[in-house]
Formats: sequence, C-alpha cells, structure tokens
Amino acid sequence: MILRLRRTCGCQYVCRLQRMLLDISLSDDDIMDKFATYLKSTDSKLDVSFSALVLQSGSWPLAAANPCIPMATELVIPLQMFEQFYKRQFSGKGLTWIMAASSGELRMTYLDKPYTVCAPAHHMSILLAFNSSLCHSISFLLEHTNLEEMELMKTIQLLLDNKLLLVNEENCVCVGDLTSSSQLVLNTNYSNKRTRFKVTSFDGHDAIQEVEQTQMQSGVDVDRKLILQAAVVRVMKGRRVLQHSALVQEVSSLSTLQFRPSVALIKSVIEALIEKQYMRRSDSSPTQYHYIA
Repeated sequence: MILRLRRTCGCQYVCRLQRMLLDISLSDDDIMDKFATYLKSTDSKLDVSFSALVLQSGSWPLAAANPCIPMATELVIPLQMFEQFYKRQFSGKGLTWIMAASSGELRMTYLDKPYTVCAPAHHMSILLAFNSSLCHSISFLLEHTNLEEMELMKTIQLLLDNKLLLVNEENCVCVGDLTSSSQLVLNTNYSNKRTRFKVTSFDGHDAIQEVEQTQMQSGVDVDRKLILQAAVVRVMKGRRVLQHSALVQEVSSLSTLQFRPSVALIKSVIEALIEKQYMRRSDSSPTQYHYIA
C-alpha cells in the first residue's frame, strides 16, 4: 500500500504516514519487548497489564499534553517504571504522556457475573478509587484523581448516566445539584446484556464524530472529482473526439491506481465539464464528445 501511495502521490505525501506506521511497529515489537526484559532483570512486577505507544511528536496530529498526569495510583506506577526504563534505554529523550488518548479495561468482579468495561484513563481513575470503599465524596475524588473540577464533573455525569455510579442523595439528579460533599456510591446491582462493554457518551459526542466523518467524506469526494476532471480533460485533449463508453473506460483505467470511480461519478464529472465548456456533445450523436480547445 505504501509503495502504491508513494508511486502515485510522491515521497513527501507518504513520509508522515510511514513514520506513524514505524512508531506503531517499534512500540509493539521492540520497545515493549525490551520493557518486559527490563522488568525481569530488575525483579519488578506490575499489578496491571500495561502497554504504551511511543510516538514521535512531529508525526502525529495530537494536541499538546497537560504536564500534570491526572491518574489513579494504580495506574501511575506502571508509567513511572516505563519512564525509568525509557530513560535508561534512550538517554536524552523525554516522554510526555497524552492521557486524553489513553484507555484501558477494568474487570468488575463485585457483581453477580464478571463484566469488562472499556474506558478512557480518567474514567478508570475514578472507578479505581472505589476499590478502597464503596462510597466516596466528590472532594475525595477530586484529590485522588488530580482532575480539574469541570472535567471531573463531566466524567461523573457520564458514569452516572451509564449506571456505574449512583448518587447517595435523593435530591441530586444531575451534576448541577452535586456539591463537594456529595456522596457517590458504586452500583453493586449493575447489570448489562453484554459482559464486555464501553462507557458511552450521551452528550452529543457521537453526533459530533458523525458530523466530522461526513465533512471528511465530503472533502474526499471533492478531491476525487477533481482527479476525474483532470483525467477526462487529458483523454479528450489527446483524442479530440471520443464515444461515451470509450471515454468512461479510459478515465476509469487512469484512476484505478488512486481509487475505483463509479460510472455514475464519471458521468457527473463529464456533465460538469460540458457545463464549463471544456467539451461538448456531437450534433449528430449525443453519446459522442468533442474537445473544445
């Protein structure tokens, strides 16, 4: 795939993608293997399963990270041990943890049947606090997780919506009613049809993602139409006069290296070029086109 992209779009276009793929490959096959060897050599053992991706800062479209790591104690220890290993292995290089892009899995063994919940790191930090007690105040969670108050409230609301946590006050029905002394209780009667599930958002995040995907697809469609327009003009400029079926076939073969256009898409591009007066239909046959110099 990389070779085809490089041949079609040039080296500069795929250089960043190559670095991203290399980061993932090195993290999975090299760095994590060396980290496992390091733990054995130092007689260290992690209480949790841990995996990290070491990414080059200039290759990935990731936002600047907060230097403060808002994490539970159970999750901070693996990070600290990995940092020690990385500094020994690669002197002069630093690590900045991007917790917003981190996620993990928690096993809920306090219920009638075991569940596995997939959640971002800051969600896990709040849930892990309930290992020590079934009930905690907002102020305790604020101190335990090091999260900002606004971020903590949003996360708590999400966990309340998913029924993982409950409010130990009858008058509190939303985050706006909660105070620093409000008590949150772990829902010991939680049930779900799925034994493995993901913490879902009800605040329109999915709708935002759908809009972003639609905008991205719209941009791709525009780029493809421009590529097809260039291909049609190139073919017609060389042939001057051409039948519709022959034009569609040649344009399709020219574009195959980049994508497979549909006949309907090629037809719409031809119509657009006729309107722009790059070409015209023959007076004697509507399926024949003439190039306009």
